[in-house]
Amino acid sequence: MAAASTQRHLLKILHRRIGDLAFFHCASTEQRNARPFDEIPHKKGYPLIGTSIETVQNIDSIHTFIWNRYKTLGPIFREKTVSFDMVYIGSEMAVEQLLRQESKYPQRTCLVPWTQYVIDAGEAFGVSLANHEDWYRIRRVVKRLVLNFNFIHKYTSDFNEVSRDFLDRLEHVRTEDNRITGLDTELFHWALESVCSLLLSRRLGCLSDKPDPELEQFIDAVFGMFRATGKVLYYPPWFTKTFLPSKWNEFKSAFDTIFRIARKYVDEKVEERMTNVTNEEPGFLDHLLSDDRMTRLEVYATLVELMAGAVDTTANVVQMILYELSRNPRVQQKLYDEVTGVVPEGEFPSAAQLQNMPYLKAVIKETLRLTPIVHHVVRDLEKDMIILGYHVPAKDVEWRS
Repeated sequence: MAAASTQRHLLKILHRRIGDLAFFHCASTEQRNARPFDEIPHKKGYPLIGTSIETVQNIDSIHTFIWNRYKTLGPIFREKTVSFDMVYIGSEMAVEQLLRQESKYPQRTCLVPWTQYVIDAGEAFGVSLANHEDWYRIRRVVKRLVLNFNFIHKYTSDFNEVSRDFLDRLEHVRTEDNRITGLDTELFHWALESVCSLLLSRRLGCLSDKPDPELEQFIDAVFGMFRATGKVLYYPPWFTKTFLPSKWNEFKSAFDTIFRIARKYVDEKVEERMTNVTNEEPGFLDHLLSDDRMTRLEVYATLVELMAGAVDTTANVVQMILYELSRNPRVQQKLYDEVTGVVPEGEFPSAAQLQNMPYLKAVIKETLRLTPIVHHVVRDLEKDMIILGYHVPAKDVEWRS
């Protein structure tokens, strides 16, 4: 068994090395025959603003917009807006080779409005917005927690408590004909409550009929932040501030509220740590605050960014899982049989029991395949490259897949 495993591992390494040699050998030939950047297929836009208007008009179905471009223009095309000059790549092989050549500190393209807000407000960049060495440093702190299954498993009972309250909430809002209106909003509240129980080690009360007024502001701000980002994303901040001030103020107001309340939660935890000596095992926020590799401002920013990155994605994935199960009764029954065969009636699953539900894992992965959380991976090129026969310069160009 060990010998066979070692052989497979060596074959995999050999396959990669041969792929690298073939790629770089072809690259020298491609360098001579490469077509210029301006010849990359694209739809002609307007002077200065490019295809910004069309992009903004399709912001709510951007995945369909990109798919239609791919069908029309092919596996590589260029989209130039007033904010971005983007090269979209629809070839798995090209994306693989690009990702394998990344440096230790990849240049990840950030959401420009978010970055500008952080600069204007004097805040720090967290794990999502930081780049280069700062990103690597913060990520090393965060990943040892969120990618540590033993650490996450400690929160199983907290997640189960939130889920129990969520099911009670659904029973309460269900209509007489067994309908639930606004399921997306209910799932958003459940996800926010779940995420904050991990990040802050506290319940916020998102599932309450009458949440605390400040919490209600926080929930509305998180929800509004996603809505407002879509309105300003494809314009440069100076343009939005000058010509669309109401949209920028809506966006800024949401982030002001989120940072203000998140800062309060962190400061309360700091005071609690100073005044109360407890034998309780430290939580996620305790670990961040005790790690001298992160500043207090970076802790504030990372919490906000993790909330923003986890809440909407989690809620949307669960909603799509429910949708796909409703369309596939056979899969729904098979999943039901697996869950009820592992978890006794009336109980919530433990971390160990979740490990014994391979079909549940398959359902989640298949849903993510059909409806991915994000519709592209974004990077700024670190050096000039030949991609699918075209010369793509590094400066001011990003690629998306």
